[in-house]
Amino acid sequence: VEQIVSKILPPTLHKEIPSSFEVIGMIAHLNLRPEYLSFKYIIGRIILDKNKSIHVVVNKTGTISNQFRTFPMEIIADERNTNSNMIDKKQASSPSSALEVVVKEDGCKFKLDFEHVYWNSRLQFEHKRLVHLIGNKKNEDQQNSEIIVADACAGIGPFAVPLTTQYNNVKVYANDLNPISYKYLKINVQLNKCNKRNIHTYNMDGREFIRKLDNDGIRYDHVIMNLPAIAPEFLNVFRGWKQREDNNLLCLRPMIHVHCFGSK
Repeated sequence: VEQIVSKILPPTLHKEIPSSFEVIGMIAHLNLRPEYLSFKYIIGRIILDKNKSIHVVVNKTGTISNQFRTFPMEIIADERNTNSNMIDKKQASSPSSALEVVVKEDGCKFKLDFEHVYWNSRLQFEHKRLVHLIGNKKNEDQQNSEIIVADACAGIGPFAVPLTTQYNNVKVYANDLNPISYKYLKINVQLNKCNKRNIHTYNMDGREFIRKLDNDGIRYDHVIMNLPAIAPEFLNVFRGWKQREDNNLLCLRPMIHVHCFGSK
């Protein structure tokens, strides 16, 4: 791809030739710099021609600026013979999506609408790391008991689904504010045949979700807060957290996994 693209670009644009992209199922996701935008359609076509598993190429046109962590994008090449078009929030209520795909990760299948939910394939190793950290956690006082996880920003289920398919002793309460993410979370629970007794799904604000679990007397051993931009702001929901007894055993304080952005 890089060799072909270099032949159609003027020499002044050869310093950083856009040839790398993220793959989400059949979709290639680019983030073109402004100086390359006038060549975007031909770059998209080249990527399609040189990658037979890619059927659609999209380019990011803005930053993540909403509570659902999605960003505006445009289709710049489409092997399915649909017109290239801008994708914006006006299409969010559409009953079908031009960018619905199925991806595989950590032995699970995930159906998602790349247009309307947050998904980053580069996070697969972090998903796997945390899933196995929690699933393999052994506590001397709780070896034979359930491990209960509160996934406050569950998305389409990259933590909740493998936790409940790979570990029989893990129960997950999974929540996401985005109604479309919630829809695909439920779809992926069925797609991967998760034990429904071990996974419960919610569509509400993350802070209210934690409060609901507390008010309902549901104990949890781990809390996952996978919302890097604002996850630390949710920590005040645990202020005043009190230990409770469950079957005459004193509940240990939960381990809270907070994802946030670090400086480069």
